[in-house]
Amino acid sequence: MENSTSRDNNWQMKQISEEEINAYPFSEFIQKDICIFCGKEAKVNAKTLCKACSKKLSSRVHFINDLSITSKIKNGENNSESMLRVLIEFGQSTEFKLKNPIAVTFSNDRNIIVLDYPTAHNYRLSIFSPDGKYEKTLIELSKGSGYNELNKPKGMSADKWGNIYIADSGNNRIQRTDLNGGILGPIGNYGKKHGQFFYPCDICIDELGMLYIADTGNNRIQKITPQGMPLLIIGETTEFLDIEGELIFNEPYGVFVDVNGDIWVSDTNNHRLIKFDAKGNLSFKFGEEGENFGNLSYPWSVYINSAGFIYVFDMDNQRMQIFNTYGEFVQVFFIDGNLAALGGKGISFDAGGDFLFCNTVDGTIIRFEILL
Repeated sequence: MENSTSRDNNWQMKQISEEEINAYPFSEFIQKDICIFCGKEAKVNAKTLCKACSKKLSSRVHFINDLSITSKIKNGENNSESMLRVLIEFGQSTEFKLKNPIAVTFSNDRNIIVLDYPTAHNYRLSIFSPDGKYEKTLIELSKGSGYNELNKPKGMSADKWGNIYIADSGNNRIQRTDLNGGILGPIGNYGKKHGQFFYPCDICIDELGMLYIADTGNNRIQKITPQGMPLLIIGETTEFLDIEGELIFNEPYGVFVDVNGDIWVSDTNNHRLIKFDAKGNLSFKFGEEGENFGNLSYPWSVYINSAGFIYVFDMDNQRMQIFNTYGEFVQVFFIDGNLAALGGKGISFDAGGDFLFCNTVDGTIIRFEILL
């Protein structure tokens, strides 16, 4: 594999071999916490403030590179050694406070859309500027099964025309709204027929506006039009086997469509990633259950950047792993469990190389930039 570089091309990253990975137990790599604001080892005081920079550590990142824990996380600096940095953490201003954020996504103009759960009876969809400034609340939706209600929502995505699609998991459908706060009406209902859903958990939208739904309970991926017309079904029956004669999916939780039209799926309960071509033919898979580097444990989300690197949010291991095009382990960031949205999806990527995490415990959204 050729070395990969950061954006300024001054820092080259070494790939860690399988022999090196196996030589170091997982437990040896999480003995230090790195402050996500100043990049130094987080020796905290009783108020959970970093002693180096005095920032509140609502979350921390354990960063691994070349088999050593480093302090290369630099907030706001274009440092050639930085692989990950926090751009902003927001959601608790005096003007507006998030509570229990459970899903987040970018709009086409890179504004940030957040779905939170402020009370036991309603959900709230709000929009923030790219720098985290509260703009407005788009709409409040009651908890329930009605036309304009939600129940246990998971993933969320927005198209370039300003339409917002929410995996309304508890109602077995996709709820639709827009940036004006209008309700466009739900798509689908409970069932196994094409265009029906059973606990959908994620949504990805391609350049043409077609929706790819992780129809988790039905163990399949559905490609549908914005109006709900089925176009492609992947992995729905016992006849749909992989090349080793095994059923393809076991509760797939995440789906992503790359620039080539290939469809990537987090096959969550099988602890692996699967790639299909645009027609739904299986072309590649990798991943085994475990906690060593390169192993996965209930992967949630998958994203492919423009250079072909594969980003996987490895949920049970509380980390983001990066793989090359061939599924070979490249890099890992350990992320504090507070960032995983309670009961939601809680993570989103954008084409510019940033990703968002819902910090449910503190009611904030953290925006990271990956310099790879």
